[in-house]
Amino acid sequence: MRNVGLRFSIFDLLVGLAMGVLMLGRTAAGADAPPVAFHAEPGRLRITIGGEPFATYAWQDEKIRRPYFSDVHAPGGVQVTRNHPPVAGQDATDHDTMHPGIWLAFGDVSGHDFWRNKARVEHEQFLVAPLGGNGKGSFAVVNRYRAGDSNRIVCREECRFKILVRPDGWLLVWDSRFAPVDGELVFGDQEEMGLGVRVATSMAVKNGGELLNSEGRKNERQVWGRQAEWCDYSGVVGGQRVGITLLPDPFNFRQSWFHARDYGFVAANPFGQNAFTKGAKSRIVVKPGESLQLRYGVFVHRDLGDKSAETLAGVLREVSSKDERRALTPGHPPEGRGELVRSDASEKEPDISNARRPRTDAELKFWLENMLWHHRFTVDEIREASGLSAKEIEDAAKRFDIRTETKPKRPPDAPLLVLPYPGGRHPRIGFLDGAVRPQRETKVSVFTPWDDRSYVVVDVPEAIWSNLGLTYLAHTHVPTVWSKQNIDLDKLEWNRRDNGTFDIERRLPNGIAFGAKVVPGRDAVRMELWLTNDTKGPLSDLRVQNCVMLKGAAGFEEQTNDNKVFEKPFVAVKSKAGDRWIITAWDPCHRPWGNAPCPCLHSDPKFPDCPPGETKRLRGWLSFYEGRDVQAEFKRIDATGWRR
Repeated sequence: MRNVGLRFSIFDLLVGLAMGVLMLGRTAAGADAPPVAFHAEPGRLRITIGGEPFATYAWQDEKIRRPYFSDVHAPGGVQVTRNHPPVAGQDATDHDTMHPGIWLAFGDVSGHDFWRNKARVEHEQFLVAPLGGNGKGSFAVVNRYRAGDSNRIVCREECRFKILVRPDGWLLVWDSRFAPVDGELVFGDQEEMGLGVRVATSMAVKNGGELLNSEGRKNERQVWGRQAEWCDYSGVVGGQRVGITLLPDPFNFRQSWFHARDYGFVAANPFGQNAFTKGAKSRIVVKPGESLQLRYGVFVHRDLGDKSAETLAGVLREVSSKDERRALTPGHPPEGRGELVRSDASEKEPDISNARRPRTDAELKFWLENMLWHHRFTVDEIREASGLSAKEIEDAAKRFDIRTETKPKRPPDAPLLVLPYPGGRHPRIGFLDGAVRPQRETKVSVFTPWDDRSYVVVDVPEAIWSNLGLTYLAHTHVPTVWSKQNIDLDKLEWNRRDNGTFDIERRLPNGIAFGAKVVPGRDAVRMELWLTNDTKGPLSDLRVQNCVMLKGAAGFEEQTNDNKVFEKPFVAVKSKAGDRWIITAWDPCHRPWGNAPCPCLHSDPKFPDCPPGETKRLRGWLSFYEGRDVQAEFKRIDATGWRR
């Protein structure tokens, strides 16, 4: 049964995340400011400032079906959000799975409830890896909004987070952009919409705390349902007066009303026109090709005394995106999803040391269409892949008219989409030190039939061993027989044939030649590897490593082998819902296995011993399956005769 279904993105750089502290490079801003650092834990990112706890960003939680920040601290180590989970006898335990700390959620998105955990927001990938530095830190993620427990994706969200150290506190800037996936995206009208905060129990108004908005109104009776520039919740924790302020961007599509409660909750909601005023029902529609941007600041601070209004007005100016945003903008999907987008998360220049600059206009057009339309690269990623400047990229995209609207539609009976992988974005999430400077001439992207944003990267071959040693490696990791002799192999490119197939041939300095062929079909991608021995001696122990990397395949990118089946020659991975599969196989298979940190699949074959003058061949398979009986699917695949 044929399946029809992030950047990639990669940058899910969660090897570094899974292995400990990720504190990448320090920026110049505020040389004396305390450093922001990121510390990885499974499914979460712990953030410190100057060694003190700031917050934990979580994207995997059995009970809470959306990402959130918990355990948020003010300077001095004072926690300003309620314990998560609440501590019985110490905290109020209401809304324990809805109020984890700081969260962005919506009770009605195209009829689905993401606030009350009835529908799921799934982390798809890290778009920009966590970057720490003196006085600031940042990272970006891609989330997908899944309709209930179905496989239907309602929209995608790109979130860019900045953490900034300021004299009176720490500022979190949360900038999200939403784009529809299947038809129109509609944001409804409820109280439970927008950016929410649950404060520490002792800070609640009913326990002596205070709600204060920019109009000078106080506490639930005066603040609830009022529009304002900001709303602050403050109180005493551990003998210290601290606070947390919500500051919606003045250039959001509409000013926010504040849903504020004396029991310790406040949310900034620009959607609840009827819910708060009994006026006309709001219905914010985002059409295909458009996007909606929402931006908020969350300022966690010490006691501001009588300077709170002045201080918060200054913070609001920092949150404001007057010169850099588009709220509802036709033709501009979220960053990195088919339009030119600059990444502002890092001041570092892109590393173009492994780039391949297009030599002709035809090459330039092909690679830009590849990177923008299909892989949805950011400008910085295109620069790393191509070596072009940002202006060259922008000018070429305009000249070739490469926009979301000009992307051709594929016919329903088209073969699976296969494209050369452009480089520039690492195809792994983890184990990055095992694939330094990956070369693109062995890699193709195979896009899933059910989601044209998702793809796997097939490295064919990733490595070849022989009785001579490590004879070929498609990246830098361990020495090869050539690097030991200081011999650099030429960079090659796939031959793109008119019939949609791809092939490549490499001749090594000692006379060994090998090549690969990739043939897309409607039901599968068939592959072939060959090796010719033009040396004077026999070749043996010809083990091959072929890798199917899952970073860009939404729903399959978990860093585990628990979701995989190894049944020689087949290796398969199932989606989180368990009803979709990616299957690969090679014949003859020497070793089926998976690398969880990458994550990836391997059905690694082995050539027969090859005497001088002879050529040996291997056959490979990659397909997608929708269903739950993967064993039956293995039998169906075998019946196709793919091994011949």
